[in-house]
Amino acid sequence: MSHRVWSMCCVLVALSCGGVDPLEEKDAGVDLQTVKVDAVAEVIIGVACKTAADCTSESVCINATYCDAGVCKHTLAQVGSSCEEGCFVGGACSADGVCEGLELKECAEKDGNLCTVPECDSSLGECVETSIEDGGEPYASTDCFEGAVCIGGEQDNSDAAPTALALECELLGDEVDPFGCIAGFVCVGGEQGCKELYKEDGAECWKDDSEGGETCAGRSCLEGECVVDHAFDASCDEEDYPDECDAGCLQCTALECHWIPDPSNPENPSKKVRYCQPGATIGEACSEDPCTNGQVCAFGQSADGPLGKETLGVCAGGESKTKEQCAEELGKPALACLLAGLGCDAEEGGCYIEQSLADQWCWPPEWKCFDKNDTYCTHLDSGEMWDPENGCHTMWVDLDCDDSNGCTVDTCKSTGDEWLCEHQPVDGAACDDDDACTSGGMCEEGVCAGLTPLCVDGDDDPCNDPACDAETGECLPPATDGILCDDANACTVGDACFEGACASGDQLECDDGNACNGLELCDPASGCLSGEPLSCDDGNACNGVESCDAAEGCLVGQALVCSDGNACNGEETCDPGQGCISGVPLNCGDGNACNGVETCDVVEGCVSGQAPVCSDGNACNGEELCDPIQGCVPGVPLSCNDGNACNGVESCGALEGCLAGTPPDCDDGEICTNDSCSPDSGCFHQNNSIACDDGDASTVGDFCSGGKCTPGAPVDCDDGNVCTNDQDDPVVGCKYTNNQLPCDDFDACTEGDGCAGGQCVSGPDVDCDDGNFCTVDTCNALSGCGHTDAPDGTSCFGGLNYACVNGNCLCVPDCDGKDCGSDGCIGFCGICDDGQECVNGSCSGGGGFDPNGTYGLSPSVTYSCGEIFGSYLVSFNHQNFTFVDSGSELTVTPSMNGCCTMTGASAKDGDIWATCTCPGGGVCDETYQLIGSFTSDTTWEASMTASYSGQLCLGCSYKSWWVTGTK
Repeated sequence: MSHRVWSMCCVLVALSCGGVDPLEEKDAGVDLQTVKVDAVAEVIIGVACKTAADCTSESVCINATYCDAGVCKHTLAQVGSSCEEGCFVGGACSADGVCEGLELKECAEKDGNLCTVPECDSSLGECVETSIEDGGEPYASTDCFEGAVCIGGEQDNSDAAPTALALECELLGDEVDPFGCIAGFVCVGGEQGCKELYKEDGAECWKDDSEGGETCAGRSCLEGECVVDHAFDASCDEEDYPDECDAGCLQCTALECHWIPDPSNPENPSKKVRYCQPGATIGEACSEDPCTNGQVCAFGQSADGPLGKETLGVCAGGESKTKEQCAEELGKPALACLLAGLGCDAEEGGCYIEQSLADQWCWPPEWKCFDKNDTYCTHLDSGEMWDPENGCHTMWVDLDCDDSNGCTVDTCKSTGDEWLCEHQPVDGAACDDDDACTSGGMCEEGVCAGLTPLCVDGDDDPCNDPACDAETGECLPPATDGILCDDANACTVGDACFEGACASGDQLECDDGNACNGLELCDPASGCLSGEPLSCDDGNACNGVESCDAAEGCLVGQALVCSDGNACNGEETCDPGQGCISGVPLNCGDGNACNGVETCDVVEGCVSGQAPVCSDGNACNGEELCDPIQGCVPGVPLSCNDGNACNGVESCGALEGCLAGTPPDCDDGEICTNDSCSPDSGCFHQNNSIACDDGDASTVGDFCSGGKCTPGAPVDCDDGNVCTNDQDDPVVGCKYTNNQLPCDDFDACTEGDGCAGGQCVSGPDVDCDDGNFCTVDTCNALSGCGHTDAPDGTSCFGGLNYACVNGNCLCVPDCDGKDCGSDGCIGFCGICDDGQECVNGSCSGGGGFDPNGTYGLSPSVTYSCGEIFGSYLVSFNHQNFTFVDSGSELTVTPSMNGCCTMTGASAKDGDIWATCTCPGGGVCDETYQLIGSFTSDTTWEASMTASYSGQLCLGCSYKSWWVTGTK
């Protein structure tokens, strides 16, 4: 059926769309002129226009409408090109711009709901689902359900029964690939029967492995097909490496991206997640350690992953950079002093030079004088003080400070332009006094002391000590007669050795000859004991004080005489307890001061007084008078002060009157003040700022400030010796005490050097063993440890095919005489053609060998570790292994450590790979692995490894053995 469709506003009508039928446009007086442009399109010239807005058109076969020279022009689509309008499709554009041959669009079932009919909406030109009225039958219910009705646009099968076709469609839905774009099947009946339901366009999908779907290329659904969609592409980044993969592992492990079913959500079969499978890149060059050369990627760890075996690489091997290599890397010549300062620290980024260490290498022995400020390591100085062999510039001083005393440290000090020797006492250093009969001397304050005699018998008895030959140090019989000793009796004195024993001396005299002390006795254990002193007091004070005479003993006292013969004191008495008691004195005063002072005569009693003479004859005091009550009253003193403080204090002479004063001494004895005198105030002192001495030898450049001598800068006490503590001292200036700090003896072959006696003492030798069987380890005092490669081919402990190559213990593949099978290095010599099997290194057309059986191990695998409370956490000892090969899986017994049995792929191709893990709940997980190959029908070689992880794997570490099994 053919249709001619026109737009609502008339394709070619000018000026107005007022309902004019385009078929009648000629009658409307509008002229059309068709102009051929080319073979592709025509231009139709229409009505007059001013702008392109006057030339609108909605015909799908008109490509462009525009206004040209006041006339509307329309460019038509190519004749025969496809077109569609609204719900009609399959049309073709005619020569006059009409879409002809249109057919109604067929709307396919997509939602699987038979109560919604797919129909085309003419206003939208799109297929939509239109609900069937409630109670109506589904549009395909006859073939799929009997008695089904539609309610609310949904199929209600509560009273319906599914047909055999509906059950068949349901079974087809159960077999749908969950990773594809088919969501399921719905029963539609008719010729189609069961109809596919597509997943929504744009939904992520995955093809199966045969189509490359295992990589992380993205795909999405489009009309039921899984097509490429790079919006879903996935890749592996650095954060996808396993947590245990460090810097070296990152260099030696590649990641391959895969889509895998989501292991965390096995209940959702339609979901896949990105998985980055790691794989070791064996043999590639790497550089994890900036202080190591020649590192290569090697096999690190392995584990089972979602896609099979996973391996992690590790950057290993190589050889430590030498100081010479670091010098070259830093652009320095290999001079001795520069080498002494060169080092390599991986954490600090590699090679470095520490100038202070290089300079210290240039320091000569301390007793020899040199200027440290002008001695240093350089390769730039070409002066006469520079040594081109060691790179040192040394400024010598012509002074020898060696005093040949081992208990002093001889140093050279400079004071300005003058150089002096100093000999600092050593404390704590070992010394020798050149006496053959002593040993073990220690320096104390510069003297060799604390020596131990060689010839002693070890007891406390000096009488049996052997004698010593002073020249040879030979021990001789005792020669101790006359030597003082102790016979253990405190009541003898002057004990002395006689014929090898201690003879008692004179008896100790304890009596001091004093009867007052009592009788002294002697105790053999403690010596003299004091006697009991005499008590002579009779308790009566009036009898006098009894005394004791050393010769006669107690003596009686002399009776007290209490009367003093003085009548003025009254009568004295005596009391036995208190002794003499004073009498009551006489009162002779008459109360008139001008009569004089009445007195008392010891014999006569009270005597009248003599009138006082109040004048004292001292002109300075003025005229004195007498008052009956007060007695003499002083006169008014003379005032002699002239008001000038600088004249001193004026005085008054009793005869002469006022006398001139003595001028004051204003010198305050302080160097930091200027002294002067003011008539008003007397002496005063003005501060100055001249140089002074604060009396503290630990400061220099002292100066006056605020009237006091202020300390200057501290004296420089640095003696340049790391083994002394430098301290300023107010008396001597600088004081040096020895310390026990770490130091450097500049011998690269020692470590842990320490200070003793003010000198740097070498520590133990450096352990230069690099743990590499393929290197020869040496030590040089300047450059330290060195490692040279062992000759290539030297056997090493890696396994059967392992040998030293360029200093590394490597597995050397061996395929001589073999077409297939193991190369001895967990690789393969070749692969047999289809239908052939690899038997003992040769491809065979059939047959094969049987790996099943029990194999004795050589050597026996034994390992124990993690001893706790007398038992072993990990312990196994296997004399043999039994292989059980099902053709697809190999099982190795007995179980490892009694907790897990190793399993792996079939060994019928000659290759052995089996492993198991014994979980320890994070306490100590154990992993065991056997990797190797058969060398004959009855013999195999393999690497047996055991590794441990967890907090309580005490003493357990990665272990590996190379074993041979013989059936």
